[in-house]
Amino acid sequence: RPARLRRLAAVRDRATTQVRLLDRQLGPLVGQARVADFLRSLRPAWWLVRGWLAALLVGEMTGSDRAGLLPRIEGSVLGGLVLLAGAMLASLWLGRRSGDFTGWPRRLHLVGTAVLAVFALVVVTDVQERAGVDPDADYQQVSVDGRFDRIEDVFVYDQQGRLIRDAQLFDQNGVPIRLGWPTCLDSSGSVPAPRNAYPYCPDLAPFGPPEPPSPAPPAPSESATPTATGVPPAPTAAATPGTPSPTR
Repeated sequence: RPARLRRLAAVRDRATTQVRLLDRQLGPLVGQARVADFLRSLRPAWWLVRGWLAALLVGEMTGSDRAGLLPRIEGSVLGGLVLLAGAMLASLWLGRRSGDFTGWPRRLHLVGTAVLAVFALVVVTDVQERAGVDPDADYQQVSVDGRFDRIEDVFVYDQQGRLIRDAQLFDQNGVPIRLGWPTCLDSSGSVPAPRNAYPYCPDLAPFGPPEPPSPAPPAPSESATPTATGVPPAPTAAATPGTPSPTR
């Protein structure tokens, strides 16, 4: 065991020597004698970024959505701004005193920094995904694994924006798709029975009530039916019984 510890110590010393050598060689590339000096000059900026990440993380833990790159507290942007200012001030205070930490405080400080660094990758990925989505596209993914999962009714519209009544849905195998459950009352005051025809409740259409069906044109009567020549037949006088016919 002591021999193994000596070998590990030798590997650590060689790695430390190589890191210090790279530190001096890459320093002129950033305008400093060492890269460590350049990174040390960026510490105040990192403290501010750390406070911002901490505020975003607290907002996520409270279940509040972000307003862009700003945190929210219970849906309040003002509360998120107060949280952001407090987190940044606390991060600056911690940064000025973290150099004197030893033991467990130093370990906790390193663990917290690592957690925020991982969370920063999550934030960057989320921002990239939001930037790649068309803001004009009104699309929301809805799960249809279960019949009663977030879907109550289905409304089908044609290209002219007219609601299609009694629309039937089938999958690629011809199996009827059954979704939702009626949430309205019919003319008798009871909930209509679910069926494979949508919508269940046409009066609750999201884009306005459906247009009433146009009445069918009246059927033409026999008396008004034209003849083949387009001229209605002349009326004929009915003979009255008992009336003598005229004589010459």
